[in-house]
Amino acid sequence: MNTLSRDSVRKMDETAIKEFDIPEIILMENAGRSVTEFLLNAHIKAKIIVCCGKGNNGGDGLVIARHLSNHHVPVKVFLFADEKSIQGSSSINYKIVKKSGIEVQCISNENGDFSNFESELKSADCVVDALLGTGLQNEVNAFYTKVISSMNEFSKEMIAVDIPSGLDCDTGKPLGISVRANTTLTIGVLKDGFLNSDSSEWTGKVFLMDAGYPCLLKKDFGIE
Repeated sequence: MNTLSRDSVRKMDETAIKEFDIPEIILMENAGRSVTEFLLNAHIKAKIIVCCGKGNNGGDGLVIARHLSNHHVPVKVFLFADEKSIQGSSSINYKIVKKSGIEVQCISNENGDFSNFESELKSADCVVDALLGTGLQNEVNAFYTKVISSMNEFSKEMIAVDIPSGLDCDTGKPLGISVRANTTLTIGVLKDGFLNSDSSEWTGKVFLMDAGYPCLLKKDFGIE
């Protein structure tokens, strides 16, 4: 299967939404459910920590947390942003997670206490990385550098959603720092950066998850 660049991935999503009338929240739901099914099929059902950013990658993580909870998997969400900064489909999923009784702790630049986060990482059986997605182009900032450093140091097993946070989608190289995942569950299409053999140091094994793109759309982008 062919790979796509950052810009092509963005364009594919935009085309799905604007020309195929697929709401963004449906794409997010499909991504999150696919990842959850993988985790359940892999029998990862002990304590899971889901680390979310404020963007759509974080929205995928919130869907994952919701469905894991629906399957009675112990799950806790760490949101690395002010909850007021979440918008769109991610905001909807955040509200659902909160109303579903799933434990959520927000950590931002203003209240950056990492002691409990690192303790939770140590006790978790699996950490899901849903911090930063394919749109990242600049070097990871100081706040997220600290988050990723803690994840890398204290996680027993790390599973990245779509792409390891901090890894450049096009080059497969870290933008200053990257999550070191054991497994990457990439959404919809493989990314150009995965062609860089060195990227496996951060991605681990890569598996392709279904995003629900119509076959005609995938054909238009040369990925089927």
